[in-house]
Amino acid sequence: MTDQEVGIGHNNPPESLPPEEYGKLVERIDAQLKVTNRWVTERPEITSQDMADACKAHIDQLRELYKEAENLRKDEVAPLNKKKAEIQKRHLGLADRIKFGADLLTKKVQPWLDKVEAMQKAAAAEAAEKARIAQEDAEKKRQEAEKALEAPAPGTDALGALDAATEAEAAAKDAGKAAKKAAKAKPQVGHSTGRAMGVVTVWSAEITDMHRALWAFRDDIGVQEAVRQAANRYVREHKAETDIPGITAKSERKAR
Repeated sequence: MTDQEVGIGHNNPPESLPPEEYGKLVERIDAQLKVTNRWVTERPEITSQDMADACKAHIDQLRELYKEAENLRKDEVAPLNKKKAEIQKRHLGLADRIKFGADLLTKKVQPWLDKVEAMQKAAAAEAAEKARIAQEDAEKKRQEAEKALEAPAPGTDALGALDAATEAEAAAKDAGKAAKKAAKAKPQVGHSTGRAMGVVTVWSAEITDMHRALWAFRDDIGVQEAVRQAANRYVREHKAETDIPGITAKSERKAR
């Protein structure tokens, strides 16, 4: 293992921190990480109490340096966080007021959109009925024309019946197009002044039986992770007294 593998140095000093102060901190960190590398490469195993105590002393030095570096970072970031919080408070307040006004008027427009949608549905149903009647009429006149052409009766105007059938078919096509157009109509406002506002269907789940819902989503990764986190919280609190079915409290000894 080399010094580079532990991540020594090679950072530019932050603008708000004096370069000499930052440079000294980097030098101290680099020196301690070199010692860490020697512990890793030259002492693969702790074989005595003295060696363990010495290793613990080095760990303490690393942790103190960590605290020092973190404190410097926090001191440097603090003014920026304060400034950011002030900006957020100032602008989010404006944004919230604007959003409130827009939401208020959106709710005011909603009943009108619902009314337009109801009228469009009624118009679509009427157009569909007209198309159905036109299609039936065209079929009837087509049959009459075919009958007149195949076996014309005295005084029957076969050509007139054919013309009538042709006109009825054209009328049925026009009625069908009108019905399709009416069926596609959507309630909208403001399309001439910007992005149109319409009605969309938004779906959401209402949990009526939590046990069955959890069972249904038992293979979902998100659900499993949530259960795992809840189980860890419970085990950390109850330890060996954990008595939840499906959960085993496991302990592991770690140096800390």
